[in-house]
Amino acid sequence: MAGIQSNSFFRNPWFIWGLATITVLFQFLLQTSVSVMIANLRDAFNINVLGVSLISASFFYTYIFLQMPAGLLFDKFPARNILTIGIICVGFGCLLFAMAHSLSVAVVSRLIMGVFCAVAFPGVLYLAANLFPPQRFAFIVGVTEMFGMSGAALGEQFLAVCVEHHGWRQSMLYCSATAFLLAILLYWVLDKQLAKPVLERFPTRKKSSVLSKLLLVIKMPQAWLCGIYSGLMFTIISTFASLWCITYIVKLYNISLTQAATASALIFFGAAMGNPLFGWISDHTKRRKPILLISAGLTLLLLTIIFYTPHISLLTLNFLLFGLGFVCCGYALPFAIAREITPFQCQGAMMGFINMLGISVGAPILQPIIGWLLNEHYGMMSDNRSVALNPDIYRHVIGNSLIACALLAFALGFIIKETYCRDTSLSQQ
Repeated sequence: MAGIQSNSFFRNPWFIWGLATITVLFQFLLQTSVSVMIANLRDAFNINVLGVSLISASFFYTYIFLQMPAGLLFDKFPARNILTIGIICVGFGCLLFAMAHSLSVAVVSRLIMGVFCAVAFPGVLYLAANLFPPQRFAFIVGVTEMFGMSGAALGEQFLAVCVEHHGWRQSMLYCSATAFLLAILLYWVLDKQLAKPVLERFPTRKKSSVLSKLLLVIKMPQAWLCGIYSGLMFTIISTFASLWCITYIVKLYNISLTQAATASALIFFGAAMGNPLFGWISDHTKRRKPILLISAGLTLLLLTIIFYTPHISLLTLNFLLFGLGFVCCGYALPFAIAREITPFQCQGAMMGFINMLGISVGAPILQPIIGWLLNEHYGMMSDNRSVALNPDIYRHVIGNSLIACALLAFALGFIIKETYCRDTSLSQQ
């Protein structure tokens, strides 16, 4: 096993990876935080649902475009410095959002969060790729996603209760304090040896220039296919669960925000259960493509049932939402495929590239489009600025968008090449 050999529990690779994974959990919490603040933000900034969509999506505009640069940072600079500085700046972004009194400041603060959250996921995957054997990587990606999904689910629950009792501004102050505490822990655990870039700890391995890494990754057709597949499947999380699911359930069943947040959180809990299991099955069977196809096919089926089966009870919907989160987990497997087709010196860049494409489809594109369609073509704003929409309109706009994404992902599953869980990077050079 690569990494630091130490008897200290705090230098154990699993503990190091686990603490770093909390940054992913926190990142997912911030991504989904707007979903429980929609009404509060409309009132605070006097905006419509399109404005709320812009606040939510602004996090992802910077987050997406910095994924590859973030991956390259881990190829070149100490992991401790990158993760610690990043989470400190996230804390300041949360603080600015809590103090915002205009839409522009709210958007800027979310952009700042996106900038510095960009290091979390590629950083954790990069550490995992170099702390653990290759045959465990898909499973570890799945467990990393499990932590992230758990953070999103618990975050929605925590924030829904916190917003209802303390307000959204105080809730964001709590997030800011959490970020600063996490930064201290990260700096302490990632000691000087682990703080070194991996290429410095393995000086015999070939180094490449930044430009050559970028070109090598961008020129791989399979990398593009994997990233787009991941993005299409991740719309279940980034578009539906992270923003519109709670509003849809409130409208459909006329229940409280907390009750709707509980139902929506089942998608994240389903994903938390499904990710490590899908990764383990793929590693155990040494197959990637069948899992990709099964995931997309079952996601397509459940979306059709959820949006087009009339008179579903709330209890039945809860089971279906959990199942939807569970089966959509094929979005994580492209990271394992990408690792298997990528030379060692480009793995940080590749993790960032796949994550960039994986986020690109949902939040920055579908979230504003859905908000615009609901507001401009179907919306009617009442005196109290609540959206007076028929649930059937939500089904038509949101449901059809997600079904189209799942259908496209299913088609891509046939095109992506099987790696049989083997390192094929030499054939890609």
